[in-house]
Amino acid sequence: PIAGVDSEGIMSNLGRKNIAGIGMSALSLGASYRLTRDLTVFADLSAFSAVDTGGLTPPTGVDSVSKSLATELDLAMRYRYSQNFYVAANYAILMPGSFFTDYYGDTTDVNANNLYLELKWRF
Repeated sequence: PIAGVDSEGIMSNLGRKNIAGIGMSALSLGASYRLTRDLTVFADLSAFSAVDTGGLTPPTGVDSVSKSLATELDLAMRYRYSQNFYVAANYAILMPGSFFTDYYGDTTDVNANNLYLELKWRF
């Protein structure tokens, strides 16, 4: 998730609820910087790992599966027009970890990219 912006990254929106049976842990580092009174930029880097991959039987036939699920980079820029309204441009890239290569085989060039615009009005 991006601190200070209501949106979340790809893994937060899609992945966490779809990973069943292996559990997941996340380590994130985020930062924000106010460029002007109304313009702020945000960055968040997260590493996602499986908690337990011992019970999996991958179709690739390997004996064990890596716990490295993915790394995600989220970037955002928010412009606050007023106290109650802001616009944010968000970009996220999810890079699969070696878990997916072990489990599914070749995962070359399968990064997930997400670019979206967020409008928020509080009333």
